[in-house]
Amino acid sequence: MAGRSSIDWVDAANGRRQKLPVPDLRVSSGHAWTGVTLECSDAAPTELPEGYLLKHGILLHLGAPQEGEVWWPGKGWTRLRLMNSSLVILPARVPYAARSYGGGQSVAMQIAPELVTSVISLDRGKAVDFHVEAAPTQDRLIEQAMLAMEEDLRNGHPAGRLYGETLGMAIAAQLLRRFTVQKFDKRGNCALSPELLRRLLEYIDENIATDLSLPELAGFAQLNAHSFFRSFKHATGCAPHQYVLLKRVERAKSLLRDTTRPIADVALMCGFGSQSHLATAFRRATKMSPRAFRNAAS
Repeated sequence: MAGRSSIDWVDAANGRRQKLPVPDLRVSSGHAWTGVTLECSDAAPTELPEGYLLKHGILLHLGAPQEGEVWWPGKGWTRLRLMNSSLVILPARVPYAARSYGGGQSVAMQIAPELVTSVISLDRGKAVDFHVEAAPTQDRLIEQAMLAMEEDLRNGHPAGRLYGETLGMAIAAQLLRRFTVQKFDKRGNCALSPELLRRLLEYIDENIATDLSLPELAGFAQLNAHSFFRSFKHATGCAPHQYVLLKRVERAKSLLRDTTRPIADVALMCGFGSQSHLATAFRRATKMSPRAFRNAAS
């Protein structure tokens, strides 16, 4: 077991809040991202008594088929066969119970309700009702976004918090499109004014060495995360995490020309968690390693 689950679950029998039992947890994002948590585990025979999640949950099954059963209120026990890429949607505060008989791997995600409501500009207190699916489903966008978050997690978050939070928001938007009972109007005027965009880009430049987050930048622009993402991409032509990564690489290029400065220091001054994170991003952007760039520029 690589770590302790960060997913909150309430036992319906005693009302006790605890961490979701995950017997073979391999890796967990913990509090790396705001509003979303991702965990990877090997599927193992388990039995979960009736309880509920405090946040919306998604289970992505990978690999060998897994047999199991799930209980929903009013639906009773339903036999499940999870195939590769099967998804199970678990709405927040909806009771369920489950039995699984092992096989394959799983990627589990929890999404804060406030992140979902921010996509459609609802008040924080308003609820979003999701369909309770009696059978597994599939969704290519959600699957690919979760796998991208898993890869980022295993690589140590080389692109910083923005990347995972942006993917989490995209998953929340897809949940709303496909699995909600209500129909929401997600339109609205959310454009960044030229002056606000100028101040926002200055803020990013001034704080490029910090671990910038999507809620932080959206808060600066006084927009919800989804509106901010759309407005920023419309104004700059790229997503916030792509823009920040580009700026970090540009800053690194400038600092690497000082051959007396250690590359590890350059990485930290540009907002990368380590020298290896800098090397990964730098290579993707320039097709060169930081050291090769330094040698060529000197």
